[in-house]
Amino acid sequence: MRSFTALVGLVSITGILALAGTSQASLLAPGVSFETTLGGAPGEAAPTGTVIASLNSPFTSGAYTGTLNVQVLQGDTTNPLGGLTFVYTLSNDFTSTDAINRLTITGFNGWQVDAAYDIASLGVIPFDIDRSTSGNGNVIGVDFAQNSSTVPLTPGTIGRRIVLQTNAPAFREVLANVIDGSVTTVTTLGPNIPTPGAAAVLALGALAAGRRRRQA
Repeated sequence: MRSFTALVGLVSITGILALAGTSQASLLAPGVSFETTLGGAPGEAAPTGTVIASLNSPFTSGAYTGTLNVQVLQGDTTNPLGGLTFVYTLSNDFTSTDAINRLTITGFNGWQVDAAYDIASLGVIPFDIDRSTSGNGNVIGVDFAQNSSTVPLTPGTIGRRIVLQTNAPAFREVLANVIDGSVTTVTTLGPNIPTPGAAAVLALGALAAGRRRRQA
């Protein structure tokens, strides 16, 4: 088990569950992808709150090296879901010979997620942020390059901070994948295993999102 910096002990799982009727402009339901015609995922103001844990995860492959950093925030007043906020920063070392195209993070099954990038941060804007249909929305994906008009994380660059606000009251170690064609797996932090009640709220949120799309 990797060690990580915990400024406060693991948050109790007796938890904060957002009501299904709460307004979430960027609610990322399973099977949904956020992008714009300009190739940029939704941008929002920087999150607030107290950093209760952080983890730097270096990675290396035959063509690139870099670091995935995560911070876990508690008491984020910009979080509409009332739980922990997870902030991820992906960097590609200048010594790399290949660009990084995509990042995926596991462990979000059963939780609501409000997804965006931090507009106050510096670096490459992601093309989109998506969520898997399988596994009750387990995997959050971030594409930096998807076609010839978008920009990957080239050697020596860093991505904008990816902000995933959740209704999860606790965190744990999960796995992330850094992708350039090949896949490099690293350890990071994500939501703890959800309770049955949290999974039910996620299902209601996904149903509501589906209804809004059909009415649009």
